[in-house]
Amino acid sequence: MALGHRSVQDCQEAISSSEFAEWVAYDNIEPINDWSTYFGAVTAAIYNTMRSKRSDRVWKPEDFFPGFYEKATQTTEEQIAIVEMLNYAFGGKDLRGNKETPSA
Repeated sequence: MALGHRSVQDCQEAISSSEFAEWVAYDNIEPINDWSTYFGAVTAAIYNTMRSKRSDRVWKPEDFFPGFYEKATQTTEEQIAIVEMLNYAFGGKDLRGNKETPSA
């Protein structure tokens, strides 16, 4: 619906599978329509404007959604493996010269 389509089938007819895969990859990096991030920020803003003047506690969005804002860290090897997988999935070539393209 956020993309302007009436249904999933309508959306599937309008875009290719490779474009859909790109949107899925993008959503994994930067979630689309993830309301929890907005709710956390709004809740923190409300609490901070309503707190007493004597309170030294400043609330953050992650105080209301523990664990949600934590980013998983990846090793360099994990990042390279993801790029290799996406490169292979989209028919790219490994131009580094030191590795062969992984097999399916």
